[in-house]
Amino acid sequence: MTLTLSDARALADHVLASALDRDLTVSCCVVDASGHELLTIRMEEAMWFTPGIARSKAQTAHAMRQPSADLGALAARVPDVITQIKAQVGFPFTTLGGGLPVGPTSALLGAIGVSGASTDEDIELAAAAIAALALG
Repeated sequence: MTLTLSDARALADHVLASALDRDLTVSCCVVDASGHELLTIRMEEAMWFTPGIARSKAQTAHAMRQPSADLGALAARVPDVITQIKAQVGFPFTTLGGGLPVGPTSALLGAIGVSGASTDEDIELAAAAIAALALG
């Protein structure tokens, strides 16, 4: 199974609506089970570079099958591992928080990345969208 474009739109709509309710401006990216981009969207007032960061967060969460923020601890313990990973992936790998896998690790459906607010807010927006759609 994989996320569909309809799923991606629903996730992004939830993120943007929640961000608007909290007076935040963000971008959101959703990738499918193969790690391919389904949708990237930027709120009008979000900084121009946030879509690319959201994409990196989603791709990282997908590739590593864990939240992008969790990789910061790995980078602190064994920095060379992150250097080696970055050299091998075909996208801008990141340890910034806000990228979350969607679905169980054993049957990953895809991933979501949010960028533009604080790290904690990016994570909260992504997690709330996954929970609201019962995709976690």
